[in-house]
Amino acid sequence: MSFIRIYHLTKYYLLTFRNNIGRIILIVFWPFFDLLIWGYTTIYLQTNQNSENIQSMVAMIIGVFIFWTIVLKAQQEIAAQFNEDIYSKNLSNILISPIKNSEIIFALILSSMVKIIIISLVLIISSYMLYSFNLFKINTNFLYPLSILYLFGWSLGIMVTAIILRFGIKFEFLAWSLALFLQPFSCVFYPRTTLPYIFNIISWFIPSSYAFEYLRKIFLNNSYIQIDSTNLFFGLIISLLYFLSSIIFFNYMMKSAKKNGTLARM
Repeated sequence: MSFIRIYHLTKYYLLTFRNNIGRIILIVFWPFFDLLIWGYTTIYLQTNQNSENIQSMVAMIIGVFIFWTIVLKAQQEIAAQFNEDIYSKNLSNILISPIKNSEIIFALILSSMVKIIIISLVLIISSYMLYSFNLFKINTNFLYPLSILYLFGWSLGIMVTAIILRFGIKFEFLAWSLALFLQPFSCVFYPRTTLPYIFNIISWFIPSSYAFEYLRKIFLNNSYIQIDSTNLFFGLIISLLYFLSSIIFFNYMMKSAKKNGTLARM
């Protein structure tokens, strides 16, 4: 082996890494956000140390993980499907057809819903077989939190797709990571009160936090609880605003991409 060649090749890899904002964010910020999530989860668990609550805590963690997967996959599957069209050079075929932007968006949403249902069934069955966690045993209404999580996940997916459409494939890292970057503020495994003041304020603008505040109470009590209609309704309104804004954003970015010639380079 030539150490000179190894040195120059190593230098080349580091220089290309320096110029790749996506890899920098994934390498530096992703572990940081993981630290935030599990750090605050640990703080929350420490403040609730009680042998009688261990089973409820396990049920809560498994339950909210299943519902968090809905947000994650709703965002990722929309953006990932769009990326597949870019890599397969099929995007131009779709865009030169008389298909409207709204038709593209809702086709992506429907296809992601099918995939989410499959993933959810796998997780529900697996959690029952491995951990004796029966989601259907809990007598409650999941309609409100599910609506919030679906709308929020789709909004993120549409926004990521619009960004990639306008600025190119260099922003594809957002397809896999945007929802994960927002997870600390979604309060999946811990309540808002665990967060420091600034993060707490941010969480009020993240609709999924309203859903998980409700879902955690369900799984901890392992029973039906009275729906906090005010908080859930507010979370649903924010989700709808995000969803409508993402569609407007997508249409704007599509026009901008056509004007700037980004589509021709994909």
